[in-house]
Amino acid sequence: MEGPGRAGKWQAQVAGAGRALRTPGNASSSLLLSLIDATKRIQRDLARDILFGELKHRIRNLLAVTQSIARRTRVEGQSAEEYREDLLGRLRALSEAHVLAFGGADDDRLSTLADRILAPYKDRHAIVIEHDDDPALDSDRPLALGLVLHELATNAVKYGALSAPGSRVHIGGKVDPATQVLRLDWNESGGQP
Repeated sequence: MEGPGRAGKWQAQVAGAGRALRTPGNASSSLLLSLIDATKRIQRDLARDILFGELKHRIRNLLAVTQSIARRTRVEGQSAEEYREDLLGRLRALSEAHVLAFGGADDDRLSTLADRILAPYKDRHAIVIEHDDDPALDSDRPLALGLVLHELATNAVKYGALSAPGSRVHIGGKVDPATQVLRLDWNESGGQP
């Protein structure tokens, strides 16, 4: 038995099996009844079913986002190699954001996400990520924010501060305590005119 349930009564989920036993030549019969407490097994199975349902839901969402990214990756005026690099960069940003959003990272801060998304550009350019007022990100923010950071970086590589040596990108953010809205600051200096 598991413990007190409603109104102080003991509750358990029981699995049972019964079998009639007859003795040859004897008119008597018996019933063999076997009962076991299946509460933990049923709870474990229910938890597994819930987890499996959530996993199916997340996979469906991830595939929908991936299809959307592929559709929105610009094709016009690009070679196949350029298209592939743009698409892979966006998928890498989505992957890094997923790691952060779903507990694969040690830290859930804006600076952690920005470090991960902008890592491919850091060896060539000055990217400053503000750590002073470094907001924690709710689990629903890293995915969209990761894609936004990637798009900003891609545009900066093509047209802005990450397109020229000696340029700089400064990133920071704050969460408004009243509205819980994240304000992202992306400031570029240098780059193409």
